[in-house]
Amino acid sequence: MQVTLGGVRMANGAVSGSMRLLLGTAPGSPIPIGDDQSGAVRRRTVLLSTEFPIDEDLRATTQALTVQTRITAAGGDVQVDALTWITLNVEFSEAPDGGGA
Repeated sequence: MQVTLGGVRMANGAVSGSMRLLLGTAPGSPIPIGDDQSGAVRRRTVLLSTEFPIDEDLRATTQALTVQTRITAAGGDVQVDALTWITLNVEFSEAPDGGGA
């Protein structure tokens, strides 16, 4: 699964942290984000990519896809607004049940 966020707004100081995808309650790998520019408003593109194994109990169900942001240092702000765009690319691959990867 791959999500691209274009035009992510960063302002009010340096930004340090991470973003990740969640499928239902299953967390993806955190992707570091950082921008050490001044307090000026700037826009960045962030690419989030991860794999989620789909357990048998989740098949044929609807699950929410969430983008989670965690700022790890005081300072700047990260926002999405009317100028931010998001694209989603999902690719499925199958393995036999009980057959491993």
